[in-house]
This record gives sequence, C-alpha cells and structure tokens, in this order.
Amino acid sequence: MDEILKILPDLHKNLADLKTEVADLKRSKRENPETSISRQERIRDALGTVPLLHQKGKAKEIPKPKTRDEQIQEILNSIK
Repeated sequence: MDEILKILPDLHKNLADLKTEVADLKRSKRENPETSISRQERIRDALGTVPLLHQKGKAKEIPKPKTRDEQIQEILNSIK
C-alpha cells in the first residue's frame, strides 16, 4: 500500500501532462492537420506505443511484445 501511495503523485502528474498534451494535439490538429499527425507520431515514438489506428486507409498493427530475453539482449547490445 505504501508503494502505491509513493507513486500516486507521479501518476497524477503524468496524467495531467498527458491531458495537456492531448489538448495541445487537438488544437494543433485544428490549426494544421498535417503537422499534428507527425507530432502525434513523435509523441507515440517517445512513449514507445503504437496504437491500432486507421490513417489514410492503412492499419497500423500493435507490435508483438518483446520477451524478457529479447529485452535483456537489446539492453546488452545498446551498451556495447
């Protein structure tokens, strides 16, 4: 329970940041649709998420989750 209470403020701050970012994205999309799409993609890349979306008639698939061994190997390769 204590661990949950410790991370709760961080989760709240992250949620507030995401709400602000969503509002910014919506405003950007109204102002310039082409720019907002690339900005959304940059945010998704930064967060490491790829939602299933239909954009311009093409579906993007959610990547297969990496196994623990694949994650460890990727970390070791990045250190080299």
